[in-house]
Amino acid sequence: PRQSLLGSSMRSYVVTRVEEIAAGRSLKILDIGCGSGELLMALTARGHEVHGYDLFPNRTRIEALQQALARSSARAAAGRVVISYSAKEIPFPDRQFVFAYANQVFEHVTHLGSILSECARVLRSDGHLIATFPFATTPFEQHVKLLFAHWIPPGELRRLYLAAAAWIIGGGKNWGDTPREIAAVQDTYLATKTFYRLSNEVIELSRQYFSVVELETERV
Repeated sequence: PRQSLLGSSMRSYVVTRVEEIAAGRSLKILDIGCGSGELLMALTARGHEVHGYDLFPNRTRIEALQQALARSSARAAAGRVVISYSAKEIPFPDRQFVFAYANQVFEHVTHLGSILSECARVLRSDGHLIATFPFATTPFEQHVKLLFAHWIPPGELRRLYLAAAAWIIGGGKNWGDTPREIAAVQDTYLATKTFYRLSNEVIELSRQYFSVVELETERV
């Protein structure tokens, strides 16, 4: 399989790469960490058979996505989108997919080697994997939307920085009500839900599971 790794990306990049590889064919595709399903729906609308899974046990969201798929395409069978309770296993059989993508997912994966191994398992021998995610060297932390936030070690210094930023520009009600609350939640989130890696680390690890590994940044 072929893997492209970006520091930052947009959904349109994934769609463009899928269409380039498809070359007019309908592909069987896996959406790794499908979330609310925007990319999954977009590629289904283009005639591809897209399956997805997410690590978050939100049955309401998965059921809503299934219903949207059923309305959009007669080929969208029940069970197309599933919930997974393991970050180390992909809940699909071997050699099922021609293409797989993970859009802004791998920076949240604790055991990157395990998920890369699973990606190789579910892909056909001529399959492709696109993974778009930020590296540790990216200065802008996209989740809290601040420069350098992930470069500061977790703890009091980072909380002071996050609180100051929340006081000046606001942090969003989804993080908390006061600057101190926002800083505490954001600091915990960065410490427990994000795992930034250097590009050489990711490339060397990927080479254990894939015959061709590419780092692509020129389309960003």
